[in-house]
Amino acid sequence: MMKLYKNFHGNWACESQFDLTDDLVLIIHTTKRYSGNLITTAQVAKLETNGWTSHAPFSDYNKTIFNESCRATRKAVKDQHEQVFSDMDRWQEIRYNAIDFYNQPATI
Repeated sequence: MMKLYKNFHGNWACESQFDLTDDLVLIIHTTKRYSGNLITTAQVAKLETNGWTSHAPFSDYNKTIFNESCRATRKAVKDQHEQVFSDMDRWQEIRYNAIDFYNQPATI
């Protein structure tokens, strides 16, 4: 399900969430960054017992999918967000890479 909304900065943002495993979700998020660019990211978060999700910035999966300089209008945010899903090969690759990230041996 796609959620299009204005964030606490007053900028348009869009988010979609998909189950990867019993305790991991893939979140696709599109928003304007402080640089002024419109960015779409894919990140994995852990489902907590209280229904919330948690994401560890330096150890959980996080990848920038799109990063472009444009005005972050409602239409631009929605269009960039939907581009992730318009190419099935890209969408499958994002999902597989996210799952594979957690199947790697830990490094010390």
